[in-house]
Amino acid sequence: MLELRATSSPKLKWRYEAKEIGNHRYRVSQVAEGESDRPIVRTWVVDLSARKVTPENQAARDLYRY
Repeated sequence: MLELRATSSPKLKWRYEAKEIGNHRYRVSQVAEGESDRPIVRTWVVDLSARKVTPENQAARDLYRY
């Protein structure tokens, strides 16, 4: 998987950020930069107590279309 990502998008840089929003809930953002002028930002809300991950924006929802 790592080799595939390195060969398909060699200039892509990934960054992750997590901020607590209360009651064991976190907003997690994934930022991908390097392929174009605009970064791709995906955001999820992660509820650790319920073990639930909810995509928050359209870019994150697009990953679950299958």
